[in-house]
Amino acid sequence: MKCFKIENGVLIEYTGAEACVVIPEGVTEIGDAAFACCERLGSVSIPESVTHIDDDAFDECCSLKAVHLPSVLRKIGRGVFRTCEKLKEINLPSELKEI
Repeated sequence: MKCFKIENGVLIEYTGAEACVVIPEGVTEIGDAAFACCERLGSVSIPESVTHIDDDAFDECCSLKAVHLPSVLRKIGRGVFRTCEKLKEINLPSELKEI
């Protein structure tokens, strides 16, 4: 878990270099640009505890192919998947209220 900087349930920054990432349970929000420019990131699993993904969270993750969104996700901010050219399909949960 040392690759994750988490404050009050918000994942502020990811500093790892893994291709497949599983965000720890208990995180409630993915902060602005938390994974931005993680060029090796190919897939990410987001736990059911996450309800918000903030602006630019995965911006410029050029290898990102798969994202597993939690069913309780309510908000996706601006530019979250900008320049993620390899991400071809994503399933949006029914609880999502704001994009």
